[in-house]
Amino acid sequence: MCGIAGIWYLSKKPLAKEKLIRFTDSLSHRGPDDGSYWIDRCGFLGLGHRKLSILDPSPLGNQPMPYANDRYRIVYNGEVFNFLELKRELEIKNYQFRTNTDTEVILAAYDCWGKDCLNKFNGMWAFAIWDELQQSLFLARDRFGIKPLYYTYKSHDTFAFASETYAFKFLDGFNREFNKKHLAINIADSFSLEGHGHTIYKNIFQVLPGHYLEINAKTIGIQQNRWWSTLSSTTEFSDNYFEQVEYFRELFFDAIKLRTPKVIPFASALSGGLDSSSIYCGIYHIMNNATAHGTMPDNWQKAFVATFPGTSIDERCYAEQVIEFTKGEVEYTVPDLTKLAQKIKDTTVLFDNIYLTPMLPICEIYSAMKRMKIKISMDGHGVDEMLFGYPSMMESIIQLKYNGSLHKHNDILETMLNMNSSHDRDLIRKRLTNNSYSGILSGIKSIAKKVLPDVVKQFLTKYRIAGNEFGINLNGRPYSLTNEPYNIENLSLEQRIPFQTFHITLLPTILRNFDRASMQSGIEIRMPFMDYRLVSFIFSIPFTSKVGDGHVKRIVKDAMKGIIPEAIRTRKWKVGFNAPMEEWFSGELKEFILDEINSSVFMHADVWNGNAVRQFAEKRIKEKSWTHDDCITFWPVLNAHLLISNNNQS
Repeated sequence: MCGIAGIWYLSKKPLAKEKLIRFTDSLSHRGPDDGSYWIDRCGFLGLGHRKLSILDPSPLGNQPMPYANDRYRIVYNGEVFNFLELKRELEIKNYQFRTNTDTEVILAAYDCWGKDCLNKFNGMWAFAIWDELQQSLFLARDRFGIKPLYYTYKSHDTFAFASETYAFKFLDGFNREFNKKHLAINIADSFSLEGHGHTIYKNIFQVLPGHYLEINAKTIGIQQNRWWSTLSSTTEFSDNYFEQVEYFRELFFDAIKLRTPKVIPFASALSGGLDSSSIYCGIYHIMNNATAHGTMPDNWQKAFVATFPGTSIDERCYAEQVIEFTKGEVEYTVPDLTKLAQKIKDTTVLFDNIYLTPMLPICEIYSAMKRMKIKISMDGHGVDEMLFGYPSMMESIIQLKYNGSLHKHNDILETMLNMNSSHDRDLIRKRLTNNSYSGILSGIKSIAKKVLPDVVKQFLTKYRIAGNEFGINLNGRPYSLTNEPYNIENLSLEQRIPFQTFHITLLPTILRNFDRASMQSGIEIRMPFMDYRLVSFIFSIPFTSKVGDGHVKRIVKDAMKGIIPEAIRTRKWKVGFNAPMEEWFSGELKEFILDEINSSVFMHADVWNGNAVRQFAEKRIKEKSWTHDDCITFWPVLNAHLLISNNNQS
């Protein structure tokens, strides 16, 4: 896991090595172990790499790695977990290897199969391969965008890429400016850009998940090409639900085994929810049934749990049940409230994106791992988005398919209600009792700040609900940079909601968040639920295998019977991993917020109405009346302000 960067002066201007080093080393947090830099023989193109040593810590594993008598040169961020299988296949074809890395296997696979090699990889990656013979650059990203890849391009002048938008602050000759239209849209909707390939900056784009691009000196304009489509990769499955459960369990355990490091210490970020508990207990189950414990790290039972004592989002009691069940080791992290405001600012600036909540609590989980010299975390991302794990996904079905009726599909309603706190259940019942247009409008507005599929977001945009409160202009939704947009018109609503949530709206943003938070401490996250075989299977099975018997994520819960604590397996209420904003905004961060919203930069911002936002925040600070919805409405504005202030100082 690393940070990668590259600069190509298409104008044939010489590239000074110090410029490449400065650009690359801005990503040193991603690869704290080493830095390497290479400039081609013509002197116009350079590749840089910040190394986080995982598979081969020797100098032979360094990048940019050459191959085939220096015809190819690669910089690569990620892990291809089935590389040993591919290595054996390539050795049969007379390919030889001098390292123990998956990096060299990628190069050999590219030489052997060209871009079709991507379909053979099982893992997560973002890489760039320079072909000296063809004088071309090939960039590719994994199926679901677990690892990031950003670029900027000016025809016949410059092409540059990096693992984070943050690096472009340090790209010589590039003036990093905000795209105010995208900034406004992203403040109002945190899930609006990532799945379309755009960023909050002018002329900084990202290679989309499951896409590649090729560029040479004669390229005019860049076209991203889709190489992976989940819609065309669905699988055959048994009509028997119990056989589906068995097959899911087999795939899940195999995905864990494939991602389990053999000698490198690893841990898990554990919340006490179904997904992270399934990963942690799944590892425990596999290890306790393994025949060769000697090949595994000694500390594989380590779990890291974020706790927020005295707040409504503290899930420690659930995590404790998992630890008791496995008799594993645990490290509880409690946010250090000393210098909280400065920590919020620092992590937000390095995050360099906009989200609903501060990244600090997530960052501190992985920072704790780093302090204990752990480099890999096995985490449970991707399940909620595939299997209706968010209440808003279920509410969208009720609102849009059943017109908010309490009677037409009572089991879906009850399932959704039980995912919320008892207080919220009563409010939702009252809202859904009103089946008139105004009732539906109110219902959708109340969940607009949570996770919603595009069909609902389009409704919000049409009626100009989101953003008006702070005077934010939402005109002009971003288009997708793909050459082949997903055609989901023929999907049912039950199929379309998770498909959009997984591929276009929520998950791309969540993956970005956890990549930034973990890589601020140089921690690699491995995600067994994101194994493409498992994803393809989930998107093949019917709605009734996903939601039923009063539960969402039905197939996961049934597959984990006997593997995780029963109380965790049957748990219905979802909390989510957030910062305790209601408490912080009324307490430790109160003075910080007041200082920022009264600053000249904030008040004169041309993206929002500074006076309106200030009145909104001051009222809640004075009355100590912050609600969760208030916080996730306000924080994206303050988040954007912190980025703007920092960018102005650079």
